Amino acid sequence: MDLPRFKQVRARLWQLSVIVVVVCALGLAGCREEPLKEQLLTLDQVAQLLAEGRTESASDAVKSILREQPSNARARLLLGQVYLAEGDGTAAEFHLRRSKEQGFTAPELFISLLRALLIQGKYSAVLQESGEDFRFSNEVYTLHGWAHYWLKDAESARNSFQTALVNQPDAQEPLPGLVALALDSGRLSEAETLLRRFKLADAEFWLLSGRLALLQHRLDAAEAAYQRVTHLRREDVRGALGLIKVALVSGRADSALQNINLLLADNPNNLGALYLRALAALQANTPALAEASILEVLDRSPEHVASLKILGAAHLAQGSLEQAAEVFTRCLNIVPGDLAVRKIVALARLWSASPYRTLDLIGPALAEQKVDRQLLSMAFIAQMITGDARGAVERLHILEAASPDEPENSSLKALSAYALSESAEVERMLMEALEVQRANQLERERVLQRV
Repeated sequence: MDLPRFKQVRARLWQLSVIVVVVCALGLAGCREEPLKEQLLTLDQVAQLLAEGRTESASDAVKSILREQPSNARARLLLGQVYLAEGDGTAAEFHLRRSKEQGFTAPELFISLLRALLIQGKYSAVLQESGEDFRFSNEVYTLHGWAHYWLKDAESARNSFQTALVNQPDAQEPLPGLVALALDSGRLSEAETLLRRFKLADAEFWLLSGRLALLQHRLDAAEAAYQRVTHLRREDVRGALGLIKVALVSGRADSALQNINLLLADNPNNLGALYLRALAALQANTPALAEASILEVLDRSPEHVASLKILGAAHLAQGSLEQAAEVFTRCLNIVPGDLAVRKIVALARLWSASPYRTLDLIGPALAEQKVDRQLLSMAFIAQMITGDARGAVERLHILEAASPDEPENSSLKALSAYALSESAEVERMLMEALEVQRANQLERERVLQRV
């Protein structure tokens, strides 16, 4: 064989040998991969994956273990904690209870179970769940505090959070609850003081800071805080919801709706986003969209009072007085002491020509709020419609005694005089009311000229 031909063959053999080596290496790697994939991790390794936030890997690993060992109580606990980390409270509760049935009794099971109940909104169940020796740990006090908080029992919530803090003065877990309570009651200085005790500026810190800034109407600061949340925890939609709230408070309803629709594209079942879309739709004067959005919320939370109020407002905006009255009556059945809602229902009944039902509604409130001008005015009009002019005059006397300089009094007096057939008195009172209105108009014009 001549030299050039020999070199060509040798080069070709070299290429083939390289290919063979690579193929063998890949083949061996492929052969090795399958056993590694099937190899079961230890439960401690699964717990470590979960602690690192690698929930998908932890889920695959613990499910593999349970296929081999279905009665492994600790593996069942870890699977429950995986679902808890993913926000699936129902699945988490199922597996945690299975773990308990299989004999697992460590404190972490009880605390995880309370968390699973809490994210499902089973607040009373959180307080009733039995945990033997673990009931009075600081974590349990904090979780009980949140259960009381969402049950609108602010005093019990504060007691639980404070107890956890007394037991461990440098504890961080109770602080968000105490800040939330302070914000709810308008104690903004107290909220600021508590926020300074946070050792870590985590997502919870920025969420509460954003809410505080929003209440202080520092919209730029609120927006910056909620943006921090989205950067720290992209999967946490509360940051995006906070930014939407800022847009709504700023009067940018169209911008808020655009952002809500983007959020719902990835999270179609997010109740917070649906609730805010209803609010934004009301602000943008599209009550039909508000109604459709809030009905989705009420399908899953039928007794959510704030959502019922939005639905009632949407009906009012569309002129559906009877439907609005029915919805607001549902609110009253849940929160009988809500005076504002009682007034709305009474007014809707009055507008829909149901004066007797109006009087039935406002009667108990008038017994407690004897000089409430709105209630007295509605009672006056309702009694005039029913022909009870004498009763209406009694309401008018209370109104005059409470606010003698109120311009509306003259008009109401004219109506009562008309009902009592005192024609001369009617003419005098109507002229008096007209003069008051003219004087008010002139005063408004003078103010505008000065401005």
